Amino acid sequence: MGNNQNNQNVTNKLNAVTTILRLGHEAFKKKDLISAAIHILNNTRLLIKYDRSCLVDMRGDKPSIMAISGQSEVKQSSEYCLNMQKVLKPLKGIKELTLINKELIKDNSSSQNTSKAFDYFSATNETLVLIPLIKPQESDINTGSIFWVVEFFSDYDNSYLSLISLVAEHYREAIWYHLKSGSNFIPKLFNRKYHFTPIKVIIYLFIIFFVISFFKISQNVAAAFELIPSEESIEYAPYSGIITEANFKDGTTIKAGEIILKYDTQELSYNLSDAEAQYSEISAELDWVKQKSFVDQNELGKVKILEMKQLKEKVQIEKILWHLSKADIKSKIAGTLILNESEKWTGKAVRAGDKLFEIVYPHRLYAEVMLNEADAAVLNNDTKVTLYLHSSPETPTYGNIISVSPKPMLTKTGQFCYIIKMELSNNEPGNIVGMRGIARVSGERVSIGYYLFKNIVLWWRKV
Repeated sequence: MGNNQNNQNVTNKLNAVTTILRLGHEAFKKKDLISAAIHILNNTRLLIKYDRSCLVDMRGDKPSIMAISGQSEVKQSSEYCLNMQKVLKPLKGIKELTLINKELIKDNSSSQNTSKAFDYFSATNETLVLIPLIKPQESDINTGSIFWVVEFFSDYDNSYLSLISLVAEHYREAIWYHLKSGSNFIPKLFNRKYHFTPIKVIIYLFIIFFVISFFKISQNVAAAFELIPSEESIEYAPYSGIITEANFKDGTTIKAGEIILKYDTQELSYNLSDAEAQYSEISAELDWVKQKSFVDQNELGKVKILEMKQLKEKVQIEKILWHLSKADIKSKIAGTLILNESEKWTGKAVRAGDKLFEIVYPHRLYAEVMLNEADAAVLNNDTKVTLYLHSSPETPTYGNIISVSPKPMLTKTGQFCYIIKMELSNNEPGNIVGMRGIARVSGERVSIGYYLFKNIVLWWRKV
C-alpha cells in the first residue's frame, strides 16, 4: 500500500514538472507578448488552482495592467485595474515572491489611497501572491520588472507557492524574450504607448524646438496694395460758382495747359464794370474834394473817407479780376482725365474746395502698400516686397521701395497702416491705375524658434 502511494506521488511530481515545462515552452512559442501573457494567466490554472491573475508592467512611472485572466481586453480605467495599480505602485522594488498583506502595505506606503485599494481586495478574504518576473542577468535593480499577481479567494495548498516559483522561472524567460524581440527599432516605431508618454512628448517637443532654433526663415506678412500713378494732379474748386462748360469727357488723354472746365463769368463781368464805375466816381470826387481842401480846411476829413472808399473799391476790383483769372480750370500735367459724369457738369453749382477732376499719368505706375501697424516688425533696411495682383495672382511683380510713412496712417478701411511706396521694376502693359492685390512683405531672417515663440506670445496676449 505504501509503495502505491509513493508511486502516485512520484507520478504527480512528474506530471507537474512536465506541465511546467510544457507551459513554459508554449509561452515561448506565442507570436507576441500579449498572446504569451494571456497563455500564462489562463493556462497556468491547469497546474495551480488560483481564482484570478494578472500581469503588470512596472517599468514605467505608473503600473500598467498587461493582461487579466479570463478577459480578452484590459480596461485600464476599471475599478479592478485602478486598485491594483495603487496597491502595486509602492511595491515596485520587490524582487522575490511575496504575500501582499496589510503589514507589507504599511511598511512600503503611507498613502491612504493604497490602504483603501488593498481593502478592495481583502474584503473577500483574498490572498494576493506577488511574483516579480525580473529581467534575466539584470544589473540595474532600479530598471523595474513585470509583476505576476495571483489571487486566491479561499484557502489554498501551500505547495502551490513552490509550483508558482518553478513555473515563474520559465515565464520570466518567455516574457523578457518577447519584450526583447519587441524592442527592435521597427516595432517600437509603431508602438504609440512606447513613444507617446507625457514625459517623452515633452522631450520630443523640446528637441524639435531646439533643433529648429538653428534654422532661419524670413518674417513674411500679407498686406493690401493698390497701383497708383507716378504723377497725379487733383484740381479743387477755387471759389463757389457755376460751371458752364466741360471741354473733355472722362478718360480723355489731354495735354498740359488745356482748359478742362469753365466758370460762368457773366455775373463777375457785371460786378467788375460796376466796381470800376464806382472806383472812377470815387476817384473824381476825391480829386474835387482835394482841391476844395486847399481853401476850406473842413474838407480834409472827407478826403480821408474818400481815400478809404477808393481803396475798398480797388480791392473789390482785384478780387473780381482774380476770380476771372481762375474761371478757366486748366490741366497742370499731361495724362488721363478722370472727370466723373462729365455730361452733368454744365450748369452745375460748386462750392469752394469741391473736387473737380483728377489727371493721372498712366504710363508709369507705383504701388502703394498698406502694411498693418501690428506687422511693423518686418520693416527694416532689408525689407523686400513681392506683389501679386488679383487679376494675375500667378505672376509676381517686384519693385524698389521709395518711401515708408514715418507713422501709421488711417486708411479707408479704418485701420492704421504704414504706407510703403514702391516703384515697379516690371510694369506690364496690362497694368492700369487702381488695380489691387496682395503684397508679401518679408523682413529680416530670424530663427524658427524665435518666430514660433513670438507668435505664441502674441496669440496668448489676445486670449
